[in-house]
Amino acid sequence: MVGLNDLDVEITSENGNVRVRSNERNVLLIDQHTDYIRKIILSNFELVFGFFLKKIDAPKDNFHRIDIERISTSIVLYYLNMYNSWRISHKKLKISLEFQEKDFDNPSTHDIIFLYNKEKYPNNWEEKSAVLIGLPIGETKEYYKRRKDFYNK
Repeated sequence: MVGLNDLDVEITSENGNVRVRSNERNVLLIDQHTDYIRKIILSNFELVFGFFLKKIDAPKDNFHRIDIERISTSIVLYYLNMYNSWRISHKKLKISLEFQEKDFDNPSTHDIIFLYNKEKYPNNWEEKSAVLIGLPIGETKEYYKRRKDFYNK
């Protein structure tokens, strides 16, 4: 089991809200409690980290554990912030803060992967992203181009 110290995540209480800081993200979760957020982050991290760990062959794909941890943490905090925002906006829907596995296929997840790998591995970010997204390299390049076009409309 991974602890919050292993993830470089800092959780603080701010006037009835929770601030979560990591190397990748800084989010304010409205109307939350630190103990609950700690549990959710750890649970969501284990799910996301495990998902990506299964996708890679570390020696062959040349991945480092810290990269998978940071990508996973960034994804977890991004969705935790989104789910909490939706939960506040749509109180009647009872939206859970547990990571939804369908979000592995969400373009926002892929954008996080692209951004991390592009910044850290400018010479082979496409290959690393392709492994984590689960697409062949040619499809990954085309997909990235579509995502870039989407943001540059």
